[in-house]
Amino acid sequence: MTGKSSIHRAWWVLLGCCILQIGVTGIGNNTLGLYLSPVRDELGITTAQMSGFFSIRTVVMAFAALIVFRCYRKFPIKPMLIIMSVIYGGTFMALVFVNGVASLYLTAAVMGFAGSFLMITPSTFIINNWFESRVGTALGIGVAASGIGGAVMNPVSARMIEKMGWKTAVVITVILMLSICFITVAALIIYRPEDVGQKPYRKEGEEGKRGRREKDRSGFYNSADRAGRQKITFYMVILVPLLYLSSQYTHIMPSYGLSLGFPVTVGGMLSSMLMLGNVAAKMSVGWCYDHFSSTRVTFFYIMVVIAAIIGLLVGKNVAVIAISSLFFGMSMSFYTVCDPYLVRETYGSEKYDKVYSYYSMFGSLASSIYFTGVGYSYDIFHSYKPSFAFLIGAYLLAALLLYLRLFAWHKIENLARGKGEPLCP
Repeated sequence: MTGKSSIHRAWWVLLGCCILQIGVTGIGNNTLGLYLSPVRDELGITTAQMSGFFSIRTVVMAFAALIVFRCYRKFPIKPMLIIMSVIYGGTFMALVFVNGVASLYLTAAVMGFAGSFLMITPSTFIINNWFESRVGTALGIGVAASGIGGAVMNPVSARMIEKMGWKTAVVITVILMLSICFITVAALIIYRPEDVGQKPYRKEGEEGKRGRREKDRSGFYNSADRAGRQKITFYMVILVPLLYLSSQYTHIMPSYGLSLGFPVTVGGMLSSMLMLGNVAAKMSVGWCYDHFSSTRVTFFYIMVVIAAIIGLLVGKNVAVIAISSLFFGMSMSFYTVCDPYLVRETYGSEKYDKVYSYYSMFGSLASSIYFTGVGYSYDIFHSYKPSFAFLIGAYLLAALLLYLRLFAWHKIENLARGKGEPLCP
């Protein structure tokens, strides 16, 4: 890990991001749905009221995202991550003591605030700082680890709930999460390469045609075509939140399995399948972004996910539902890899952390509204299928916006070439 090592320190920092995501997002977030079902039953509340937990948590995360990047720039990252890990773990454990809807929602708010400093977004900031080459691959690897943690811990947590009871399982889960976070943050996490006298990772001779195109496009605000710039921003403001809509389905899949008449172990298995698809998509999407058109790659994965949702809607047995869950898990890459990459590609690495904070807020708010609707829809129709059908329509709109964004981009580039204007300074 020294400067003389043949392995650039960026890859060690990336390893730290992976392990941190296993602990916080994989264990501390992706298993949450298994524990909230018994909380709902114990409190005797409706599915819509339980959806309020996710909505409050997500709304708080959305607005907290606006201060996260400022805090990381101003304060040392290690103590901040440790403090927020303790707060997040404490609120997770507090689920054991909630005695009503008010205390449940208070827990959601505090958990959301702490979670905004820990899950996905901070890792994308760190990776953006440390990588100039292979950004997509690094981003995909960095956030894919959360799926590994979820895939492993969902069946383990389901078994612990069956054998020990959900309250004991919560305590064990929190201890495991905090242990991973403390060790990883202390040993591997560094916010900027400049903090340790190093430069970002850059593969010599790798930039090539694709790298030059990214540079040109990230400088599109220098173009005189103001209308074109506004169009792209308009498309992005709608596109990014649409790709966020699936962000909380890790918590829904256990309940979806139960709603189809399957036992809790099958619900845990569906979550694990979702996480496996999540891991595969994040890693493959990131690699594809480094080698192919971001528009075509994103469009392809959207079509795969739509096919998977159709499988969830029409499937009648465990095998079909499980396979559909696997491919539906690819939608987890939309808000963790696709959105960050598209924002960086559009605005450039220097503006990324500030701009992405706003897009993250928009996306989280959209997700919150959608999942509140999922809860009310379930209470009315006693099924999650209407909300899945809505998601198909949302993704079809996202696919359209991808190409509208691309066409607007091409228009800016063509105008700039015709006037002899460089898009980059």
